[in-house]
Amino acid sequence: MALTSSAAIDQELRLRIADQLGAGFKGDVIGPDHTGYGAARTVWNAMVDKRPGVILRCTSTADVVAAVNVARANELSPSIRCGGHSVSGKALSDGGLTIDLSGMREVTVDAEHRLVHAGGGCLLGDLDEATAPHGLIVPAGIMSETGVAGLALGGGIGWFSRKHGLTCDQFVSLELVLASGEVINVSATEHPELFWALKGGGGNFGVVTRFTFRAREFGPMMRLGVSLYEPEDAAQALREYAAIVPTLPRTVGWHAALKHDMPTLPFVPPELVGRRLLMLISMWLDEIRPLGYENIPLFSAEESDFDDGLLWTFAAGFEETTPTANLYHTADFLKRDLLLAAGGQDEFFPTVAAMVLFGKNDRVQELFSRSRVTLARFSGDNGGAQLIEKVDVTGNLLTQQEGILRFIERYCDLVKDRPKKAAADPSLPVRPRGRYHVYAVREAVANALVHRDFVLRDIATRIFIYDSSIELINARRTKGFVRRAFINSIELS
Repeated sequence: MALTSSAAIDQELRLRIADQLGAGFKGDVIGPDHTGYGAARTVWNAMVDKRPGVILRCTSTADVVAAVNVARANELSPSIRCGGHSVSGKALSDGGLTIDLSGMREVTVDAEHRLVHAGGGCLLGDLDEATAPHGLIVPAGIMSETGVAGLALGGGIGWFSRKHGLTCDQFVSLELVLASGEVINVSATEHPELFWALKGGGGNFGVVTRFTFRAREFGPMMRLGVSLYEPEDAAQALREYAAIVPTLPRTVGWHAALKHDMPTLPFVPPELVGRRLLMLISMWLDEIRPLGYENIPLFSAEESDFDDGLLWTFAAGFEETTPTANLYHTADFLKRDLLLAAGGQDEFFPTVAAMVLFGKNDRVQELFSRSRVTLARFSGDNGGAQLIEKVDVTGNLLTQQEGILRFIERYCDLVKDRPKKAAADPSLPVRPRGRYHVYAVREAVANALVHRDFVLRDIATRIFIYDSSIELINARRTKGFVRRAFINSIELS
């Protein structure tokens, strides 16, 4: 089929195209005299200054089919504008026809199956906004203004590439409008050769109107490390990074950016803003455990926030010659012996682990308001039964563990021999007390306390006692636990 030049669209042809589209086209027909023409021909790369003869802004796959059909009928070679990042400027036709998908930015998330469906005009920010509430991500680029289609069809490199591969590696299926106007679904089993071509081969095989991605569990927070270098040190810094990165696990990613004018960012000292610098970013790509037992310093905590009696009782359990608080300061003991604090000679930055283990109860609750554990007793075998009692337990680990075990013992018998299931007596108004192995209960409680998440979820750890089981529900999503909610029941045996 012979195609006309891009400069062939005049007012007469624009009117003919609008007439051919008819009432079935629900999008916008935008010509140079349209009030929205200036914005419609603008892309992220301000160096691109093209003037399409007509822009067809689509709102659905049916609109795209209609646009492709009029392009074919008038022997026009259209450009395809998706997210509009368009560093190369190829999203716009200079004088010709541009099919614009920016009206197709819907995103739906199937959290159960970890699938994300995104319209052809979506930006990365649209993906992140939709997936973050589910604790999911689609491995993509690094800028929220980047278009999904252009990035993914060209491969797609970003924060998560070292761990999960390219964005196109996350394709499950694609809805594609061919030059003939036919709509097909492309996947590993449907049109597999075309699927292979679209995984990095660009957008010249058709117009992708919907992407279905495989999502990954992550977030919503990421741990970053940033270093800045003067231009004269940039080459050496990049060589050092290039030597180090291959030795690191796939859970560590990195990104380099040469900034002509360093922007104002939280980690950039004011005196470096506006300077020409190299910025190197390292990312931890596995799940963050922000308030687990890690060496994360608390800059707002002080030595007086610790329960010295608890700390020195703990220390004395190891050897009789352990120094006492009179001879050895709490800060020094946490820094030098337990490695639970950081800082120089006159500095003291206790870690999260130190505070949760040995902090005063009221101070732990102030620092970690989400560290509470909710306890409840129900009269029945599920949460729909009548609630008998509900309390919250706060404080350091020892205080919480003791409070939880006291609550459980109020309603259950904890024994060291193997508990036997008591036969139900229908004549009794109340079922017999549950009997559980004490060590099984203690281990389950300890696991629930250790694997809490104080930051990413505004959900307390919960321990529910029913007539025939104790259920522990933890809001963490950690490998080895059920996705999204760790649920472990101790059944009567």
